[in-house]
Amino acid sequence: MSIRGDVLNLFADLQRDLGLTYVFITHDLAVVSHISERVAVMYLGQFVELGPTEEVAERPLHPYTIALLSAEPRPLPSSMRQESRIVLQGEVPSPIDPPTGCRFRTRCPHAQPLCTERVPEWRELKPDHWVACHFADRPNFSPN
Repeated sequence: MSIRGDVLNLFADLQRDLGLTYVFITHDLAVVSHISERVAVMYLGQFVELGPTEEVAERPLHPYTIALLSAEPRPLPSSMRQESRIVLQGEVPSPIDPPTGCRFRTRCPHAQPLCTERVPEWRELKPDHWVACHFADRPNFSPN
């Protein structure tokens, strides 16, 4: 863990000192938030959410981002944790032969017939916070 922290700090220092931009690929959004100002979340090779790192981490709009964040361990005593891990059901579809419509629909708890028929449009639902989901703007959709 300390080597990982040292490497991340080196990345951050180089980024600050040299004005670098990184493409950093990981499932660990905590790592991304340490070195990134913006984050893009992908599912089966397509962007599903993009925005400022803090905004995406604190107020995710896409169900896949919500599930990813729910799987991150929280450094809290067990008595203070709110166990709300989302376990996605179903198999991950083949990236060679992805499903029609929304690629996440086969695992999405909010999927509707429209998700089979149409690829979700890329929409800016909050300033500089983009999502590709038919229902992300509906009340009670997100846990936040």
